[in-house]
Amino acid sequence: MRIGTIVTALIVLCALSSESVYGQAGVSSMTSSALRSGMILKHDEIRVEELVNYHRHQIALPAWDKRIGLDVRSGKMNDGKHAFQIGLATHRDIVEEFRIPLNLVLVIDRSGSMSGNRIAKVKTALVALMNKLSPKDLVSIVTYSDDAKTCLEGTRVLDLETIKSAITRIQTGGSTNLNTGLMLGYKVAEDNFDSERANRVILLTDGIANRGVTDEAQIARESKKYNDREIGLSTIGLGSNFNQSLLRELADAGRGAIHFVADVDDIQKVFVDEFDSLLSPAAMDVTLTIRFPEVGKLPKIFGYQPEKLANGYRVPLENMSYGATQVVVGKFGSRKPTKIDVELTYFNSCTKKRVRFEQSIQLKAGESDRVLKKNYAIAKVANSVKQSAKLVESSKHQKAYARLSESMFFARMSFEPDSDPDVDRICDIAQQQICGVLRLAVADK
Repeated sequence: MRIGTIVTALIVLCALSSESVYGQAGVSSMTSSALRSGMILKHDEIRVEELVNYHRHQIALPAWDKRIGLDVRSGKMNDGKHAFQIGLATHRDIVEEFRIPLNLVLVIDRSGSMSGNRIAKVKTALVALMNKLSPKDLVSIVTYSDDAKTCLEGTRVLDLETIKSAITRIQTGGSTNLNTGLMLGYKVAEDNFDSERANRVILLTDGIANRGVTDEAQIARESKKYNDREIGLSTIGLGSNFNQSLLRELADAGRGAIHFVADVDDIQKVFVDEFDSLLSPAAMDVTLTIRFPEVGKLPKIFGYQPEKLANGYRVPLENMSYGATQVVVGKFGSRKPTKIDVELTYFNSCTKKRVRFEQSIQLKAGESDRVLKKNYAIAKVANSVKQSAKLVESSKHQKAYARLSESMFFARMSFEPDSDPDVDRICDIAQQQICGVLRLAVADK
């Protein structure tokens, strides 16, 4: 690599790191997009952390020689509770010469329900995606309905016309043999596997697996075998009839992103606007360990699936792409510690090495800053959305309504007389949930 290129890259990375914080818009996560579209989800389908992460975060950028930066805040909230936030951020962008080339396999549902405008929009989005790729990237296309077939195998993006021709030829019809399509996609990715590339499968479906292997646990187990061999997976659910729990299980197994597209017109947003979150891993197998050496009773973590330790939590996180942020928000009980110990580990996809670093943070006393107040308010509303769904399942509609209303009132009052677009967004989602609760209350009478 040319010395000039390296120098340019270092200058860019240092320039990015010199800014203290940056904001990233939310991505099309399953929970947030489904709720905003008016869908009524079961409580176990709602991920609080997705709602918390579906907005702009003001997070300190990492140092130029780190893939992920840590940003820890704490303080007293308007409800009298002491809260903390651990924010993670990656660099906004990567110099093109340093981006790992892709071995990308697109696994596309071509069952009968994809016919007409739906498949036409997907084809347009796929062509737009090709224009985002680099000439050195490798692309394969697998389609599935009753069975699965390889439409294009291991073609460099340099040969764009061949790729576009394969996309144009996709025809719809038949049922949904999702497992056969996914396994063929993994096999194609494995056949072209290259340790110098980011090896990735993107699965798109608008339906429920109704042919071949349909057992969710079995499909997820087989999928994870490939994930463990460093073939990543992102999933895209289109419409409202796909198997949400299966896509969730697949994404969890591979620590990849699950995207939901309510309207086919939005499919291009996922493929193009959210390109990095689909394809560009900055750090894989990310795990955050938080220890509270001075606390007897562990604090509450909003969302995620934290593993309890003797004096803290281990929190597995999604793989993080460039330009990504995540926050872990929690609240203490009656006793607030003066410090917490944080350990972050991840796999560097460039160096192929595992990175680990620790940080001991002294917690601030007194009022918190606006960033933590906002994320705490959003986390409380998000948590009430999940709680209300569980209450509705027990026909406790009045309690569900009260829980949502209380959290919305707290969030709004936390920012009076000003307003905040991210707080407004989560309150809009809660309002959609209230409308759903009222509809179900009437239907149950």
